[in-house]
Amino acid sequence: MFVTTDRDFFHTIPWLHDNHAGVIVVTLAQPNREALLARLGDALRRREGVAGFNKVWLLTDDRLFER
Repeated sequence: MFVTTDRDFFHTIPWLHDNHAGVIVVTLAQPNREALLARLGDALRRREGVAGFNKVWLLTDDRLFER
């Protein structure tokens, strides 16, 4: 899975690639290393057991969007 803070990946990867390893886009109001890692860890725990292949997740401060 590819992890980034660039929101463009949420919109472009599904259009450009039918098959990919998965993308997680993290966008927080006040990003820092601790907040990014905490939000990512929380989302991964909640999605445990869900295959991420060909999925694009957008993590915000309080939501998880999946494409």
